[in-house]
Amino acid sequence: MRVGINPNLDNKLTEINKYHRIIVPVYIPSLVGYFSDSLTILKYCLESLRKTIHDSTSITIIDNSCCDEVKQYLAEEFRIGWIDQIIINKNDVGKIDSIMNVIRGCFEPLITITDSDVLFLDNWQIEVEDIHNAFKNCGVVGPVPSSRAALVHTYSTWLYGLLRGLIKFEKVEDANGLVMFAKSIGNDNLYYKCHLEQILIINKNGKKATVGCGHFVATYKREVFDYSPKVESKVKLGGNSENLYFDIPNDKIGCLRLATLKNFAYHLGNKNESWMQGEVNSLGKQTNSKYNLNDFLLFKNRFAIYFYRIRSVFFYKFFKTKFFKQKFSIYLGLQKSSRTEYFY
Repeated sequence: MRVGINPNLDNKLTEINKYHRIIVPVYIPSLVGYFSDSLTILKYCLESLRKTIHDSTSITIIDNSCCDEVKQYLAEEFRIGWIDQIIINKNDVGKIDSIMNVIRGCFEPLITITDSDVLFLDNWQIEVEDIHNAFKNCGVVGPVPSSRAALVHTYSTWLYGLLRGLIKFEKVEDANGLVMFAKSIGNDNLYYKCHLEQILIINKNGKKATVGCGHFVATYKREVFDYSPKVESKVKLGGNSENLYFDIPNDKIGCLRLATLKNFAYHLGNKNESWMQGEVNSLGKQTNSKYNLNDFLLFKNRFAIYFYRIRSVFFYKFFKTKFFKQKFSIYLGLQKSSRTEYFY
């Protein structure tokens, strides 16, 4: 039986002016073995996030079947009030499917997807947003540059930059950031000496960004996900899932894949190290946003999707040729000593 009228009937929703949503999937099923330091790492991640986001940001945490200690920590952070939403999955539905379920209900024009082992640095958000704003046809921007990412789902970026004469090699501004990332994934040999000296830059009207980025943390324009697969990934983690749902759609619709010039985040891995707490303690609160909802409309080429296969095949073969490595790289300003090793 119903008595009376629901007071919310026909009431309008409160207008929300926040334009940037950050999604953090968390999978920590226990605190032993591989996950023994994971709760500490998660605390570094969320504390650094809380200290560095501006006031036009909403936070979504996805609890993917985490253990009780992690649930209690997340509940306390939610109670404090800075987290907008916690989604609890009783069973582990996997990284991609849990993220895509959230994205389909997002209305913010910018969506950052980040692993739960990332330590954010001051001004990361504004730096990323500045690039998105300057390059209207940019679909994804990372706060961590990588000289090894220049050929990773960046065919549209290359085509755009080459046709307009906007790309060339320049000196790496933060080589230490590259070295620390390599150590964090347990691969000290990830970068050759040449990768720590030069990086590919795109320069438009004085605004610079590096070509390519990883996907352990990246900020996307929401429209990119309109072109992601509509079916479940059926993969909990890894495989080709992140490429299919995050990377390929952006390149397919002709959008740029870029990153900041300097390092604005650290990948921490699964082991606590002494320097991490000090880095978190040094962070300051970013409170003022520079933009609004209408500043991040994606300018995409509606015909680009029809020529994606042609672009990808052409550039793949082009990058494999000796001509590119030895001749065309001269035009881009790559040092002579680096032309054999850089694109290997």
